[in-house]
Amino acid sequence: ADFSQGFTAEVWVYLDDLRAPCHFIDLGNGAELDNIVLASAGPAADLVLSVYRGVSGQHLTARSVLRTKEWLHVAGTIDDAGTARLYVNGKEVAAGPLRLPLDTLRRKNYLGRSHWKKDGYFKGILDELRLWQVARSVEQIEGYLRRRLSPGDTRLLALFPCDEGSGAVIFDNSANGLHGLLGGGEAKQQPTWMRQGERDEAGLRFDGIDDYVSVPAQPFHNLPQGTIELWLCWEGQSSSSVLGTQDGNAQV
Repeated sequence: ADFSQGFTAEVWVYLDDLRAPCHFIDLGNGAELDNIVLASAGPAADLVLSVYRGVSGQHLTARSVLRTKEWLHVAGTIDDAGTARLYVNGKEVAAGPLRLPLDTLRRKNYLGRSHWKKDGYFKGILDELRLWQVARSVEQIEGYLRRRLSPGDTRLLALFPCDEGSGAVIFDNSANGLHGLLGGGEAKQQPTWMRQGERDEAGLRFDGIDDYVSVPAQPFHNLPQGTIELWLCWEGQSSSSVLGTQDGNAQV
């Protein structure tokens, strides 16, 4: 993917505990291979944005900013000058230099699942996934935390409200039709639909064992910029988790 103009990853998370690391988003081609990761570092409650150019990784960390038992909007951005920023609920919590991701096709893009074998699957709930062809500004991040987006925005690559409430597909409301399959089409690996707390909307609960969602890889290839947004509710995490694609499909 061409992220030469910048990159943004945004996600709503509800953390039940911080006992172990958890990758919210992991785009790449394997462990330590072209990865773009937005993650929790575990017990320290750190928020981390990582970029691997090939096997060489760099990281930006915001210390002790995550909290359990409440919804948090977390975001990581990298602008075209190579300055990265981390946000919690629209407020900047860290900034520093980070190389932009290389222009390469990432075939294994995960939400709730990690490329690293020692890591596990995400356990919790996600809602509202957004993919953009633009690096989001702080005003956009803060201003759209709780607002519905217009699917007609030409910069919007994919919009997954996760409001279906039933079925094995999450529909992309953008013009691109990048519909996702729960469990990659495998019934035993499908997250379940539910509602949770203050966000009285349908969302997906992941069991932390093998649940995921697959979406097409196309949004992450030949993009001038990229943004990812979703709501997550994290429960009893005992191992890591992430976002990605398998053989042309992104996986959640």
